[in-house]
Amino acid sequence: MAEMIGATIPNKSLDSYYQQYIKTLPYEKVTYNPVAVKEQSIDEITNQVNSYLKSYYDSAIRNRQNEAMANRAAIDADATSRGMGASTFVTDAKSRQMNAAARDIANLRGQQVSTLAQQVQAQYQNYLANKLSADTTNAQNQAEIDKWNAQTRYALEELAYARAKEALAMAGSGGGSSRRSSPSVVKGDIEDDNSGVKWADQMSSYYSGVSDETRKKLANPASTGNPNTSSRSFVIHL
Repeated sequence: MAEMIGATIPNKSLDSYYQQYIKTLPYEKVTYNPVAVKEQSIDEITNQVNSYLKSYYDSAIRNRQNEAMANRAAIDADATSRGMGASTFVTDAKSRQMNAAARDIANLRGQQVSTLAQQVQAQYQNYLANKLSADTTNAQNQAEIDKWNAQTRYALEELAYARAKEALAMAGSGGGSSRRSSPSVVKGDIEDDNSGVKWADQMSSYYSGVSDETRKKLANPASTGNPNTSSRSFVIHL
């Protein structure tokens, strides 16, 4: 026996007509392409941020080291020109240059660690917000699509069932003849205007629960495949 949404056809003759009718109705199942957000872990974000921060701070540290070496060389040159040689004054001056450079380099390293932590935290929070937004949008859109497909299928089943009952009644009133008429879909049931399949007015009430926004998104989807098993798909952006 054929099963309709929420019901089973108990009559074998009626079921036979129903089976023939339902096969002639084009059920175009709509599919949804979900919004995708690339998965990222804390380690991946840390490696990305650290790659460009390290380059920046390493360059700053090399520049500070080179500055200290240049200052030491200048002190030596000045001491030699004055005939001071390796005096205590010269040694102390050079030591002050190295100590100052060491403090500056330590500060740069501290800034690197602090900046890394701040940027990783900010980027990870941004990723989580984007993922939550995408998941929410996908769930809402999929619910709309599932509702649309269920209502479309239900309307087709109702149409096929009504036509099957008409065919069965006609066969029963054939003047005692046991011959059954073959059901067919008449022009009033389905129209094809080359821009997509439109169902009869009987189906319109079943779409009343679908939002206007979803109707607009489904207005002109591309159709491919066998007309009895074809599907439509579209993309909804955040």
